[in-house]
Amino acid sequence: MKSNEIAVFIGKFQPPHIGHILTIKRLLNEYNKIIVAITDGKPNIIPVEKVISIFDSVLDDPNISYEHIPGAVDEGTAEISFELDVICSGNPEVLSKLELLGYKTRFIERTDDNYFTGTSIRENFINSSLINNSSDLKEYKIVQTDWLKPIEKVFNSHLEELERSILSENTIRQPLIIDRVSGAVLDGSHRYAFLIKHGYENAPALLVDYADESIFVGNELSHRFKHNNNKSLNKDVIRAKAINNELLEPRTTRHFFPFRKEEMPTRLSVLKNGSMNSIDHLLSSYSVEQQVEANTKYLLEIQEEISIIKEYLIEQEELKKYLSNHVAKMSKSV
Repeated sequence: MKSNEIAVFIGKFQPPHIGHILTIKRLLNEYNKIIVAITDGKPNIIPVEKVISIFDSVLDDPNISYEHIPGAVDEGTAEISFELDVICSGNPEVLSKLELLGYKTRFIERTDDNYFTGTSIRENFINSSLINNSSDLKEYKIVQTDWLKPIEKVFNSHLEELERSILSENTIRQPLIIDRVSGAVLDGSHRYAFLIKHGYENAPALLVDYADESIFVGNELSHRFKHNNNKSLNKDVIRAKAINNELLEPRTTRHFFPFRKEEMPTRLSVLKNGSMNSIDHLLSSYSVEQQVEANTKYLLEIQEEISIIKEYLIEQEELKKYLSNHVAKMSKSV
């Protein structure tokens, strides 16, 4: 049974990350009301309003509210002016100072994954800013399938077609594209489903830096080139859903990468298969008619993308013609 106490999850959240999301989710399982309280202090790389916006867009829960606490607990300047019953944190120093002020406190275990600490994220951000190396963006590896986290369900008909192709060649032609931090399957949901169904322990993966701005997500192919009001997905939402095993419907996401999805054939024999598994949780409930409708819609998206590319090519040809004529005229005057 959930407690009726008002629990406060306190921190600077610089930056907010999946570890924080997981902790808040855990607290929601124990308390009816959670207040996420953002303090001041250093480091201060993201404004409080932006921190709240990020949490709210990912969590979107009426039982969570947000408060800004002026000052910093570790500096003894924090000013808490709202009602609460217990303050939760993974920082023993913060809890000790709050206890001296008379507050009831609770220590919350932090995630063991080093990727989910604010310090490591800030260090990774600084390092990636100083070192601009395209090889850091992606890395090919054979990874364990039990670490991977799907983000979408799959079409049964597409899976059956892919299954026949893979088994006939004993090869997976393209690696899955994986968020190297969360293990989210950004590209290759049907290949992932095949591997799970056939009990493979490993998967060929292209691990990418999902935080890199050159990788982005939309829900239409046209979002590769333009923004419109239909764009409703962002990378924080994708990571949160993957971590919480909240599967989207097939072909909900469109991920765009600054590289070609080249073939890197991997023989099934190197992936260590075991016994067959049920993948009912990965299969959509779409009927054949609904799958046809979804694929038809996707074809229209492809056609729209082709039209955009054609328009761009026409613009570039006109620009090329103009510049060529301009250069020719200038050359005559030399």
